[in-house]
Amino acid sequence: MFLLGSNYNDIERKKKEDLCRELKHVRKFSGTFLMEQIFDEEQHKYMDEAFNKFIHDSDIIVALLTKDGSKDGVGWKIGFMQGVDFLSEKFKIRKRLFLCLEGNTDSEPELTSMIKKWIIKKEGCRTIRFTDMTELSDILEGQLHAELIDKLEKEYS
Repeated sequence: MFLLGSNYNDIERKKKEDLCRELKHVRKFSGTFLMEQIFDEEQHKYMDEAFNKFIHDSDIIVALLTKDGSKDGVGWKIGFMQGVDFLSEKFKIRKRLFLCLEGNTDSEPELTSMIKKWIIKKEGCRTIRFTDMTELSDILEGQLHAELIDKLEKEYS
């Protein structure tokens, strides 16, 4: 699971890191990671190489948009991934993307128009609304178990 979120401000970065830790160690989704945790400038010469690997290796992509976090970086990463996805013609990230919105984030003016118009309304992207991080962890756990069951049913039927 590839987890995206704001690195600005420190409180919002900590929310993202805590969610990753919760999903990975408490909820036992061991493949959960943040880009910052595995990005290696020596290994990935160009950004598209890194994103190609991250989205190719991820069954689930979680984009965390919090009320007080910067939306620009998350929006840019989603747009960049969609560009890589489009060029590769094989990843189809929208079907693996969970856009997690804290509170009524989509009605706030700072949410980028790209996210409002071109991500949320696109077919395949799933939107999750949450009020606190515990609720989001519960929702994601349920969604991820449902995804796994669906994947296993398709594989063995």
